[in-house]
Amino acid sequence: MRLSIITATYNRPMQLASTALPSIQSQTDRNFEWIVINDGANPDTKDIINSIKARADFPISYIEMEHPEPSSGFGLCYARNLGLDAAGGDIVSYLDDDNS
Repeated sequence: MRLSIITATYNRPMQLASTALPSIQSQTDRNFEWIVINDGANPDTKDIINSIKARADFPISYIEMEHPEPSSGFGLCYARNLGLDAAGGDIVSYLDDDNS
């Protein structure tokens, strides 16, 4: 069984780099894919993912999306659904950018 881990992040590249990323990298079982949704297309988030993607020993999918209008309140839902559409695992899990 393969695991898909989906992380949606919105304008918090340093939080992603300091919390979720080390947690992902410390996993001993590498039978997973990491799907990062950059809600709002923050360029620093893109740079962080690009810097680790080439040397990672697990697949990383990177998706950018425009952040919906603030009044809609559904940015995280849209981001998670994009990740779910891209997931190829038998099991799906969500890891927020500030969780480990």
